[in-house]
Amino acid sequence: MKYLPLPDYEQIDFAGLRKFPMSIILQAGSNVLTQYASNHWMDFPYKPAFTHALIYIADDDCLSMGFNAQIFKIQELYRPSQRWVVIHFRDITQKVIEDGIRIAYNRAGSNETKYKFYDVMGYLGFLSRCFPVLGKAKFLHGSKKTEFCSDQVVNVLKEAGYPLFNGLDGNLVSPCDIFMLCAKWTYSYFQELKN
Repeated sequence: MKYLPLPDYEQIDFAGLRKFPMSIILQAGSNVLTQYASNHWMDFPYKPAFTHALIYIADDDCLSMGFNAQIFKIQELYRPSQRWVVIHFRDITQKVIEDGIRIAYNRAGSNETKYKFYDVMGYLGFLSRCFPVLGKAKFLHGSKKTEFCSDQVVNVLKEAGYPLFNGLDGNLVSPCDIFMLCAKWTYSYFQELKN
């Protein structure tokens, strides 16, 4: 399969990003396994594939799922050697933004969530979509108690009330799926983070 290059988008820097709380940031070009799975097994048509998803909360803070859910400054995460696509929603309401900010900070800061570790089985379950035989194995399904990166993005925005994610099971959504879903959503606006 011949892959398309990721589209070029208007650039935004850290200062510009501060105007868009509760945006999604998709990172392309880091995790080799996720890139390979996305391109070769899930037929994502662009290269490099998106390998990580996080939420830009506000004031340079991001909710990112590494070993567990943590708040990082975007400046700590940003690597100029990778592509960073920012997705804003033109129809996002102030209530969704406020609820999303509260939910995102609580995900990383509360005793209920801060010790929830990365959903390895959920990630493997997401990869198992490529192998229907494995997908039927019950042990490869994601947990309701833990999350992986794109699972967390979908769940936080869904819980905050953003309608794009209603009815989606975050355990079945990859960063590339988020990109394709947002590309079809009328209210999505894409920019590329460059600093």
